[in-house]
Amino acid sequence: MSRFMCICLVHGRDVQIFSDEDTVFALEMVDAQNLTAHTYDEKMAANLVEKIPAYEKFMQAWYKQITE
Repeated sequence: MSRFMCICLVHGRDVQIFSDEDTVFALEMVDAQNLTAHTYDEKMAANLVEKIPAYEKFMQAWYKQITE
């Protein structure tokens, strides 16, 4: 994960865009993306596919919150 992304997520928590729980979830989401970008493991990919709906829901809520 890029240092910039980590800083953005932590600052999002600091200004109360994210709860602590949301921050952990967002960091896990970015880690999952990083894993898929550098390795291919069919089991890991299948596990990630199951998480995509939750990631999409989180990103939609985040977008709505920062654009209001």
